[in-house]
Amino acid sequence: MKDKNGSALEQAIAMYEDGNHQAARTLVDTFLRQQPLNPQGLQLKARLAAGEGDLAGAAAFLAQALVEAPDDPLLHYDLGVVQRQRGDLATAADCYRKALALQPAFVAACYNLANILNEQGDTAAAAEHYESVVTLDPRHVRALGGLCHCYEALNQPDKARATVEQTLHLDPGNPIARRVAATLLRIDKNPEEGYRILSQTTVPDDHRLAMGIHFELGKLCDTTQRYEEALFHFHEGNRHLRALAPTAEADRLAWLHTMDKLKQRFTREWVDSWHEGGSGLVPALCDPPLVFLVGFPRSGTTLLDQILDSHPQIQVIEEKPLLAGLVQQLSTMDPGYPDAIATLSTQDIEDLRGHYFAQARQYVELRDGAWLVDKMPLNIIHAGLCARVFPEAKYLLALRHPCDTCLSCFMQPFAHNEAMASFYTLDDSAALYDLTMGLWRQYTMLFPFQVHAIKYEDLVEDFTAQVGRLLEFLDIPWDDSVADYARHATRRGHINTPSYNQVTQPIYRSARYRWLRYRPWLGTVEDRLRPWLAFFSYQDDRE
Repeated sequence: MKDKNGSALEQAIAMYEDGNHQAARTLVDTFLRQQPLNPQGLQLKARLAAGEGDLAGAAAFLAQALVEAPDDPLLHYDLGVVQRQRGDLATAADCYRKALALQPAFVAACYNLANILNEQGDTAAAAEHYESVVTLDPRHVRALGGLCHCYEALNQPDKARATVEQTLHLDPGNPIARRVAATLLRIDKNPEEGYRILSQTTVPDDHRLAMGIHFELGKLCDTTQRYEEALFHFHEGNRHLRALAPTAEADRLAWLHTMDKLKQRFTREWVDSWHEGGSGLVPALCDPPLVFLVGFPRSGTTLLDQILDSHPQIQVIEEKPLLAGLVQQLSTMDPGYPDAIATLSTQDIEDLRGHYFAQARQYVELRDGAWLVDKMPLNIIHAGLCARVFPEAKYLLALRHPCDTCLSCFMQPFAHNEAMASFYTLDDSAALYDLTMGLWRQYTMLFPFQVHAIKYEDLVEDFTAQVGRLLEFLDIPWDDSVADYARHATRRGHINTPSYNQVTQPIYRSARYRWLRYRPWLGTVEDRLRPWLAFFSYQDDRE
């Protein structure tokens, strides 16, 4: 921030930089009474406002300054900082891009943009921007740390190791590099060394960094049979993760409210009242034939996704908001979702189907005759909508021991949204499982679904037989490519779920019945889930 317009503003800027904000405010206010549209004066007002927590005011000052000086990269940068603080990542990213377009070697803007892309899950793009920062400043330790994380997340272990070494040479205590080093050691089957390194790492105050360290320590403790300590670290990791989501409790309750509305609305009497008469299922041919891959998160859906997508007659769309788009459309119709389902006409249903498949074509080039698999586990709560709009669709229900499923959800740092907001505690995870499967059971009593259930435990024990039955359900022949799903997953590219490292390797059995190792600390969780053991034909292992 430079003063090109006289000593009064220059003095105000000097006062601000010295930390004397009250004097700076008095001087800049006096200056702006004479030059109310001066960009540097407005920029200083914005920084003072932001320092007092008035982010909306700061954004307004900067927007006004940019009208006067649209080609000033520092103004775009400052607006990016403010919008980031306001939680508007998309707008902040746009501001940083504009700053970089005006000043390509703007290191701070490039680094901040990389951080936002990383938070948004665009790991590959984040890596590119971190690389640009390091090219401009090879000793930029924070960017190197970001690169360590990205390379590990993108399953590029050689690059990750080299960058870890480079980072630790400059900053031996760097928490990101040490966390990635520990992760790589665990993957390389040297968890004790990984535990030694990470347990001696100072956990920073930053919630995001602390979260990553605690979750990795939890995994290392699990691998090295330090189970009670593992639970401690998963609790701490979730505490930090939740702190990054200030709306966590409101989001959790909103998801539960949606489920309760569906539970209350979907009754036999209501379904029988649907427009078109009968059960309300409007016969229609689906092109392509459609399968919903549903279940509870961490039940093996990503493994099934990769197995199915490796078959030449199957195409999988992985965790895209296709059905959510229909829910949104129905929410805007009178009387809203789910009530609007009852009054859908044949034309309404055709329009909804058309919208769904148009969205699908944005993600894959649909092949004639190939099955389309929509993999989104918690679409299970909208199976009633699917019954109305896609009555001919089939369902693959991914199952895993309920205790293992809930424990695994608790052990994963999911990206926050309403659906994932129950996984910060084991009790909330179990409660959500109970409600979700209760709603599914309710749907199955109302609609003649074509369902094939497949258990994770059976799949890893007898892969060929289980996949063979699944393909028979879809009426397609066996293809040897399904046995090579791990290679297919690697060729397919980055998988945006916590299961990436597992599904790009051959089948392993170590995750089966993990919950038994944690049984002494599960308490009421096991009791809450026990009814589902019988329902899904799992053995009750009470001693």
